Amino acid sequence: MLLEEKFLEFHRYASSHNLPLEAISVGDENKVLCEMHYAANAPRNIYSHTKSFTVTAVGLAMEEGKLSLEDHVAEVFKDKLPSNPDPNLEKIQLKHLLCMSSGFGKALLMNADRRPGVGAPDYEKYMMAQPVPVEPGSAFCYSSADSILAAHMVERAVGKRMGEYLYEKVFQPLDMGWPLWEHDPQGHPNGGGGMYLTCTEMMKLGQLYLAEGNWKGEQIVSRDWVQEVYLKQLVKADKMMPATQMVFLELLYMEDEESVLKSEVANKLNLTKTSITRATAQLEGMGLIRQMKSGTEIAIKRNYTRKEYYENAKAYLINPVQKEITIMRCEATFESFSAGETALSQESELNPPRIEERAIYKGEEVVDQLEIVDARSEDPDDCLKVQLWKYNPSYFAREGCVDPVSLACTFKGNEDERIEMSIEKLLEEL
Repeated sequence: MLLEEKFLEFHRYASSHNLPLEAISVGDENKVLCEMHYAANAPRNIYSHTKSFTVTAVGLAMEEGKLSLEDHVAEVFKDKLPSNPDPNLEKIQLKHLLCMSSGFGKALLMNADRRPGVGAPDYEKYMMAQPVPVEPGSAFCYSSADSILAAHMVERAVGKRMGEYLYEKVFQPLDMGWPLWEHDPQGHPNGGGGMYLTCTEMMKLGQLYLAEGNWKGEQIVSRDWVQEVYLKQLVKADKMMPATQMVFLELLYMEDEESVLKSEVANKLNLTKTSITRATAQLEGMGLIRQMKSGTEIAIKRNYTRKEYYENAKAYLINPVQKEITIMRCEATFESFSAGETALSQESELNPPRIEERAIYKGEEVVDQLEIVDARSEDPDDCLKVQLWKYNPSYFAREGCVDPVSLACTFKGNEDERIEMSIEKLLEEL
């Protein structure tokens, strides 16, 4: 019911503000849940979403043993090499194309290039003659040429045009028909764009990945490939996402030798399949956990003892506080947890703050109803500071207090020596 209300709320906003929308569709892995059309329900150019179909084709060819992420571009297209190719060309692998880190160093074969005929008639020959000024795999640079080359590598591996291959493997099983699709002068479908689909057809690929590659009981794309696309080379790993930190904490507070099914963690923390997949992939990319098969499911386990696990993760942890507000204490009729200096004072010799601090999840319905006040004009005893957290503190709270690691993270950047000493003492128990 909440989804329908939010959907209609957005629809009313879009209509009243004349947003240039054609359609909105919302679905889970099984069905379309909400849909609204503002124009004729006709196939339209999905532009770079086409690249997702190219990535899927790569996974299918890999599952058949016909392609590898380690395959070298120069080897596959050796018949198109110039007499003096750039030395870095030999270093480009399929995985670099999928990550947009080929090393060509600029956007090539984009829509604005293709229309006037740049690269025509032979895109493969054109790309093999390009300079490669950047070390492959070292830097991101968005370019349709990377996806186009990846699609051509699939075609050479499977011995079919991409359209025919995807029709057999994806379009037909997902009841998508035969999409209109831009082709190059030599008849290759454009792996970087130009496919035409309706809104709900466009969404089907996302639904397929939400279901870990399964469509109505048939495994279309291997579960291993669905996991692979979220591995460390594809997942940003400088800071944890909120969902990643939740999974990190869940494993942190388990016994050292324990493993747990990924689906159990998702259910406990109320995470979607997409969120748990991305979170575990990010943790794996950071070297903190490993994933293993357990029957028909996937289990996860941390790679270190609790103390080592925390030490290796410290640089990636985020401050869970999105925002802090002050309200009148009489409004605090909702469940909340001791936080900030209030919580720290309960675990150390630190004096409690003048205004008590509590934490709640920023997504709680009550948040929108709270009346914010200026503490400077109120009696401190009548006030309450409320931290709005990026993830729900209730999942890890202990005896009415936020968990110790999350508590420590809320003081990131605080240089107060008293607080630093209190946190060190708090974390000695890990």
